[in-house]
Amino acid sequence: LNARAGLGDVTFLGVHFDSAGSAFLLGNQTVSLAGIEARAADTLITAAGRASWEADRWSLGLERAEARSSQFHWVADPPVLLSGDSRGVVFDRLHARDGAARLAIEGRWAGPGGVYDWTARGERLELARLGFPTDWGLGGSADIEMRVSGASGDPRWTFEGLARAPGAGGHRDDSLALSLAGSAG
Repeated sequence: LNARAGLGDVTFLGVHFDSAGSAFLLGNQTVSLAGIEARAADTLITAAGRASWEADRWSLGLERAEARSSQFHWVADPPVLLSGDSRGVVFDRLHARDGAARLAIEGRWAGPGGVYDWTARGERLELARLGFPTDWGLGGSADIEMRVSGASGDPRWTFEGLARAPGAGGHRDDSLALSLAGSAG
């Protein structure tokens, strides 16, 4: 089956999209996704790849993926590999770049009844290019690591960050180190 599908007002992994769609070729427990497009405000996410599934799990491999807005242009280093089951989504491999900035995400994001074991690391992230409101006047760059662990419904998280020449609203500093932790309770 060769077709095109589209959705409006959809949420995936906690992110709201105004619209999403793709041309696809459906096979025996596989689907080739020729041109995924998802829009959220001024952000356009595009990708292409292949998904497969069995009774109790699925996998997705993308040979190209990018997210572009007026503030950023993240391009994935292929392949992007995700898999999952009823208990969550596993980021097997997600590496991306925006100019000199680098982002790597790995681990399990919990679904109902699942467990978090997820890490995001960023290097040379330009604070003005992260999608925050432009009137904040953010500046500088940062290296970060965020970890989420624990049971679905009761996650624990830590965030470590070091910003160089951070700025907001016209004010700048030499550096800023943050070490935060939290939980749902």
